[in-house]
Amino acid sequence: MLLTANDKVGNLIEGLESGADDYLTKPFHPQELRARLRVGLRMLELESNLVEARENLRFKANHDALTLIWNRGAAGTRTEPRTKRRQLRGRPTGGY
Repeated sequence: MLLTANDKVGNLIEGLESGADDYLTKPFHPQELRARLRVGLRMLELESNLVEARENLRFKANHDALTLIWNRGAAGTRTEPRTKRRQLRGRPTGGY
């Protein structure tokens, strides 16, 4: 949150581009500050929910729903680099 006495548009844009998510100009009203902070908290909560949902989807995409172990696709992508390394070194890959 950027709090400034300077209300020139160029300076506000520079502040926002430097990393501020929002701004208030002085003098400010305390209720406006609280409202803007609540908006920021809502955004953080939404981002947290989105990250959690993404991780849940990633888990479901890589694990069997019944056993919760890696599914065939996930197991293949995890063992493929190891198999290629063994082949490059001329070692058997564990086949029968």
